[in-house]
Amino acid sequence: MTWLFAQTKWAQPPGFADWMEEVAATRAQGFGIDHGQVNQGVLALAVPVELEGPVWRILSVVKFDMPADDQGIVRMADRLGDIAAKARSRSSHAPLSVSPVSIAATVETTSKMK
Repeated sequence: MTWLFAQTKWAQPPGFADWMEEVAATRAQGFGIDHGQVNQGVLALAVPVELEGPVWRILSVVKFDMPADDQGIVRMADRLGDIAAKARSRSSHAPLSVSPVSIAATVETTSKMK
């Protein structure tokens, strides 16, 4: 993990111990959040498709990082989780068609919740 941390091009690098806490929280909650650490001013939210073993596929939403409440972020993570569950129910090689509009509506609704 130290190699991966050292190789990442950070905009705002966290300390290694803080990053490891974020990794643990990501595993526990089932989704990861980046509030501009890699790309300044950008919020990235990601969920794994695989729940066990190595992660081969992830789904993510990236948007400008504006103040949003935790509930809105959880709603976006839940939507991505629903899509990930749909992907899990298919063959690992089957294409997954998801309307960008449905995700965009979730992101837009969350952005307006200030």
